[in-house]
Amino acid sequence: MVATDIAEFVSRGLGVALLPESVTRAHAGQLHAITLTRPTLRGRIALAWRAEAPASPAARAFIGHARAQLTRRTKGG
Repeated sequence: MVATDIAEFVSRGLGVALLPESVTRAHAGQLHAITLTRPTLRGRIALAWRAEAPASPAARAFIGHARAQLTRRTKGG
């Protein structure tokens, strides 16, 4: 299930959800969104790719870029 599916359920009154701001903007008028400011939200990001085959050149470039950016940010850069 993807965030847009969850937003659809919420817009039909079938629950509440924590969703990315981009999803709530895409469903403006259907959802009531509030911004959480406390506590400061933290999260994890994970990259995954298939294990049975080597990553494509584009995937390798993306993985390298993501690793560099995430390493820089965790070191305070």
